[in-house]
This record gives sequence, structure tokens and C-alpha cells, in this order.
Amino acid sequence: MIVQKYGGSSVASIEKIEAIAQNIKQTVKEKLIVVVSAMGKTTNNLISLAQSIQKEPNKRELDHLLSTGEQQSASLMAMALQKVGVDAISLNGIEAGIKTTKTHGKALIKSINTKKLFSLLQKHDCLVITGFQGCTHDGTITTLGRGGSDTTATAIASAMNAKCEIYTDVEAIYSVNPARHKNAKKLNELSFNTVLEMASAGAKVLDERAIEVAKKYGTKIYLGKTLCNDHSKGTYVMDKNFMEQVEVKNISVRENVCLMKLETQKISQVIFVLQKLNQNLEMLTINEDIISFICKKEHQKTIENALKDIQNLKVEKILEEISRITLVGYGFATHPQIVCDMLTKMECKKIDILHLVQTETTLSFLVKKEKEKETIKTLVSLYKL
Repeated sequence: MIVQKYGGSSVASIEKIEAIAQNIKQTVKEKLIVVVSAMGKTTNNLISLAQSIQKEPNKRELDHLLSTGEQQSASLMAMALQKVGVDAISLNGIEAGIKTTKTHGKALIKSINTKKLFSLLQKHDCLVITGFQGCTHDGTITTLGRGGSDTTATAIASAMNAKCEIYTDVEAIYSVNPARHKNAKKLNELSFNTVLEMASAGAKVLDERAIEVAKKYGTKIYLGKTLCNDHSKGTYVMDKNFMEQVEVKNISVRENVCLMKLETQKISQVIFVLQKLNQNLEMLTINEDIISFICKKEHQKTIENALKDIQNLKVEKILEEISRITLVGYGFATHPQIVCDMLTKMECKKIDILHLVQTETTLSFLVKKEKEKETIKTLVSLYKL
């Protein structure tokens, strides 16, 4: 059994949907579950419609509205498959038995009714299931958040012990985003941990939650370009052991971030406020009464306003127009030569490192936005990426 997921750009038009259906007809000889995203920019358009009525739309109603995007894709894909002779039926999140928590806009999958899905696969050759959505115990529609279709696909594949294939408009995962460096190397195999670090560092490869599910259940993921049936051209993400290996595998970039450095004796209160705002604490460092972290530029004012109620809090520094560069690999903490080489090279190029955080598998640092391209070029050369 195979679970295939097709992203929004892959199903952006009737022509693309029909091409996928024809390819499935010609190449897939197993029972198949197809998970689809909304067509093209449908989700963004639906959000704009909602915001034309309410600046901050009711979350329950927004979930109901956004879920229609994937239902459109699923129905059209099922029709296209039926047209070429594939016995297919479409299912929304409720019909597929995808039960979630009650958090609208970012619900978590609690269970999947695999008994029902296996039963339907005895009657049909293909199930087309809406990604990105499910329902609560009482049947209320929920959505999983951005990248939720990846999570739907990996969760279904994990629950049904099936192969998992994610198709998009990129051919594979690379050492650097090819849009930033044209000679980036294709990566044939990566561990769950490496791809998880890449995703959290800003690389738009797979959704973090999808990787976490796959890692938990040991579900191997293939990522490749839509309509390319040669799997040697894509990337496999799997459970791999890199014991004591020392290597830089990837450079990930997160643009338009802001560094905030605060002085306060109420560190726990600051973290509590940020968690209530649903803010990820990236590059977090605490040194006595100083707490530093980065946030998205558009969230800066919201965070500042939320922190105003904390007494005796002093803003030490705010740096804007900066980019976060992250090296992802293995052995960084135990082999300081990696950091030493990088710092020496940056010093030679007169590139200032504004803030640096290191773990065993990542080395993240901040540079001025104007130095981003030169930094990437220097790192690619240094680590032969």
C-alpha cells in the first residue's frame, strides 16, 4: 500500500490534476491513498475573504471555510482518476475518521479510523483524502495548520504501515536552497533528526510535525517532484544512525528575523508570556538576568506589547534587518574545529556574527541581511556543499 501526498502547486489546475491521475493509472499497481492540499493559492484566498469580513476571523468558522479548499481538490482528483479508469472515491477529514484535538487552526491528530480505511480499500483501488483537516470527537471540523497535509499523509501512512511519498514542485532536498545557490548538491538520504533540524531552521522541505510523526513510527518518507517516477532523483528521509560522524549536510536560512535581548529577574514570566502568544523560542539563551531570542519581524511589536506588563523589564537590544543562518549536520559540539573554521572564515570576509547558538547537530548564527548572500557563498565553499 502507498500513501501519496500532492501539494498545492502540484494540483493548482485541472490540467495538473489530470496529469497526476494519468500518471497514477500508468505507474501505481498497489492499493493507494492520495492526500491532497488545496489548489494553488486557494487557502490564502479563503483567508483574505474571511478577513474582508472580520480582521481576526472566528477560528471555528475559519476552519470550516478553509477545509473547503482541500475538499475541492479531493473531489476533482477522484473525478480525474475515475475518468482514466481508476476506481477512486474522495473522503474529507470527517469521513476518513481523522480525530483531532479541539485547537482550531493548529489541531493535533489523536487517532485515525484505519479499520474504516482498510474496509473502503477492499471496495475501491484508491482513496483520495483531504489533507490539513480532521474533526473533534463531537464532529466539529478542525484544521492542522500550515503544512498540515504533510502531517496527514505521514500519519495515515504510519497508522496503516504503508509507504509514504510526498510530491511537490521541487525534485529533492538539497544542501542549500537551489534558489540561493545554483550548484547545490542533492541529498539522497537524510535522517529524521537532520530534516527536523532543517525544517525548524527555516528550510521549507517537510512540515516539522510530519517528520515527528514519521520518526515516532519509523515511517520512511520519499520526497520527489510530481510526475517524476524515478526515485533515484528524490530524497529518502529515514531512521539512520550517524554515530560519531562529523559532517555539515545543509545550510538553512530564515529571513526577516529580529533579535531581542531583555534584562529581567522574571525570566520564567517572560517565557510564559511568549508561550501564551504561541511564539517559538528560537536561539534562546539565558545568562543570569539576560534572556535573548529571535522572532519573526512581524511579531516584534506584538511581543513588545505583551511584555510591557512585566515590571522592571529592560530592553537591552533589538536588532532588525538580520538573517538566521543554520548549519545542520553531526558532531558540532564534540568537534569545535567546525565552529573555529567558520568563525575564522567569517572574520576574513569581514562578516560580523551577531549571535551564535550551538548544539550537537546545529550551528545557528545571525548576520546582517546585506551579508546573507556572501555568508552562504562562503559556507558553501568552506564545507563543499
